[in-house]
Amino acid sequence: RGFNVTKLYFRYGAMGSSKSANILMVRYNYEERGQYAVLLKPRTDQRDGANVIQSRMGLSAPAEYVDEFLAEIGKTWSKDSEEYCYHGQKVNAVLVDEAQFLSAEEVDVLSDLVDFYGIPVLCYGLKTDFQNHVFEGSRRLMEVADVIEEVPTVCWCGRRAKCNARFADGKIVREGAQIMLGSNESYVALCRKHFKIPEMIFKIVLFPAPFRPIKPITSPLFTSNDTVLSAQKSLYSTWRLSIFVTISLILVTLSFAMRKRIDTFSTRIMLLFSSAIFIN
Repeated sequence: RGFNVTKLYFRYGAMGSSKSANILMVRYNYEERGQYAVLLKPRTDQRDGANVIQSRMGLSAPAEYVDEFLAEIGKTWSKDSEEYCYHGQKVNAVLVDEAQFLSAEEVDVLSDLVDFYGIPVLCYGLKTDFQNHVFEGSRRLMEVADVIEEVPTVCWCGRRAKCNARFADGKIVREGAQIMLGSNESYVALCRKHFKIPEMIFKIVLFPAPFRPIKPITSPLFTSNDTVLSAQKSLYSTWRLSIFVTISLILVTLSFAMRKRIDTFSTRIMLLFSSAIFIN
């Protein structure tokens, strides 16, 4: 067959990093060039229904199950063949979404498609679960893939998000089954730092309230709560500063609009109120 340049790719990212959108765009690129890329997903993935892959941005396409595909080609493909077909079409690439749900054995068979059949295989999925432990399929892909690439996304703070936090009732869930299908209603991507001190994140980001009283957070990483409490105070000070600036801008705008100075007593009262918020 000559020199084979096909590869096994593993492209991983945290929740919400557009992995499904990426794989659907790759499929479209193959189709646009008149080539057939088999779109697959593990049977475990039933979040959007059977035999379909759908992204958060609304893109979708029909998909086959990995186990059915591997069982079919195991019966019909031979390493001596010149062409490898599925559903009567020549296969130019294999694309697998939610690859974290693959078994190690399935990953090894997919690597055979690259090594013995000359077909590129591109796998997309999470690397770690809600406890920051590597999934079985992801672990095997990290071990055997030729190319490993991260599909980046960011935490609310701007840092790169690497952790998939599961939450319920506004709180991080630390225990439970490794696999629980869900989307934005159950998971949020966080950087490692904020994955470790999540209570503050959920109170301020998901349920913001600038006047909520500050409470110490317990964390096994700190011998005292001083560091975490300091971070909380810093964030709440930002809220108060923004309120102070907003009220000041409103006063200035009203002053120009009315083309006269605002009553001195009213101005002092408003500024006093704003300062109290900021200082406290």
